[in-house]
Amino acid sequence: MNRFRKEIDYYLYNFAKLKTSTKKEDIKWVKIISEIREKYEGTEYGRLIELKWDQKLSEEKIKMLMHIEKTTLYSWMNKIINEITLKAAYQRLIKPY
Repeated sequence: MNRFRKEIDYYLYNFAKLKTSTKKEDIKWVKIISEIREKYEGTEYGRLIELKWDQKLSEEKIKMLMHIEKTTLYSWMNKIINEITLKAAYQRLIKPY
């Protein structure tokens, strides 16, 4: 999963731009990320998505705002990225092997 992290981070950071794209692949990525955002809306994971990938805050700032430790932050980020990776693999946007 780690080898896909940069690619998925790119799509999370550029989600707003991707929503206006007409490329077929970008539309699939938007759908996947939208599903994850809806799933975690109103939760701590949803807040993390907003702070990290929408507002692009530093990890230190996120830890202070959310009152969490570094291990919790990375655990939550990994959970979000892993879910997106699995959905992307199912849609054949990435090849997991």
